[in-house]
Amino acid sequence: MHWAASSCLGLLLTGRYKPFCAVVYETRDCAARRAFLRAMDRVFEPDHCRIIWATWAVGNAIR
Repeated sequence: MHWAASSCLGLLLTGRYKPFCAVVYETRDCAARRAFLRAMDRVFEPDHCRIIWATWAVGNAIR
């Protein structure tokens, strides 16, 4: 459920069906990005956005 909801949010904001956490992980470093990464680490698991980005990148490479 989280993956689909996050991907829909990514689609709405960027025009690509990609998890929002992966989108944020790819952006340049800034205070807002660091705050988002810390918040997702607290809500889910440590290094959450990097894990989501890596999972998406592997799946994208296979497709």
